[in-house]
Amino acid sequence: MRSMLLISSLLVLLVASFAVAHDEPPFSFSTQLGETYTLTHEDAAPFKGLVTATPTNSGTEPWAAFTFQIFDPMGTGMYTDVYFGTGDGDIYPMINGVTVDPGNFVIDTTTEGYSRIMILFPETPVYPGESITLTVYTDNTASEHSFFGVMMWPTSLEVGAEETSLSSVKALFR
Repeated sequence: MRSMLLISSLLVLLVASFAVAHDEPPFSFSTQLGETYTLTHEDAAPFKGLVTATPTNSGTEPWAAFTFQIFDPMGTGMYTDVYFGTGDGDIYPMINGVTVDPGNFVIDTTTEGYSRIMILFPETPVYPGESITLTVYTDNTASEHSFFGVMMWPTSLEVGAEETSLSSVKALFR
């Protein structure tokens, strides 16, 4: 009986580990306006999951948005089929563990075909010396690449200005 319980417990642990194999371990870094942080994400089944980053503002100006973008770390032109998303509509980006309202993020594609997501937080900017934890969902199920690149950077929008709207943010992407 005990051996069956032990085997069942081990199987549950193995299945739980496999189910989150794609999630990038949470990481922290310092950055400022004009700097881009990059990482190469090694991927595995189920080829979709979360990237959680905690950037600290090491600059002199506040941030009001943060952008994540897929890129090709090998320079081959691949990885345009890896994208940021919302799962089945139930996995939205998060700021400090709180789900972001759909009106406060935009997902689109660069002219080169790479997916990107910008998360807006103009009412609660990140001032110098402060940190923010951001979580985004990636989907690599189309080609199941063994790795892909993710670049990220802060953006300064006029804090509190009426210019900070979804349509003006989309214009920043062009």
